[in-house]
Amino acid sequence: MDGTDGTVGGGGADLTDRGDGAGDRGRSVEPPDPPRANIHLEVRSWRADRPGRWIDLTARDIAAHRGNPLPSREDQTVLRKAVSAHLAGSPHTQLRAPLTPAAQYLRNAVVVRLEDLGEPRPDAVELRLRTLPIAPPGRPAPAASSRPLGTWEVVP
Repeated sequence: MDGTDGTVGGGGADLTDRGDGAGDRGRSVEPPDPPRANIHLEVRSWRADRPGRWIDLTARDIAAHRGNPLPSREDQTVLRKAVSAHLAGSPHTQLRAPLTPAAQYLRNAVVVRLEDLGEPRPDAVELRLRTLPIAPPGRPAPAASSRPLGTWEVVP
């Protein structure tokens, strides 16, 4: 510090002032908060009124990126945007309720992902968000929780 006003350089500008009036927009001296939980999208197929196993689509995306020098984030982005749009609207969770456009998009994106995984086309899909808390160092992790997103018939 060489200025009498307590600033570095004596110019009267702090670390967040670029001199263009933008202030601290998009800049921060503090590091970002680490994530406190991992949120995974899981799907379960229904065929002939029988539920299948839960498939963690987020875990599949993460596994596909490991060791890949040029991973594509397209699948993750489509699902993330579809879930966000569904949650932003008024989500219907009943099997035969009229679907919002966001719910239709989410259902269709999940059906395409299941087909890409080699799963047979389901009669219905059930979706949930599974939250896996990240424990601070030296503490046990709290229990995981689930939030149902809906169960919807798949139109042939």
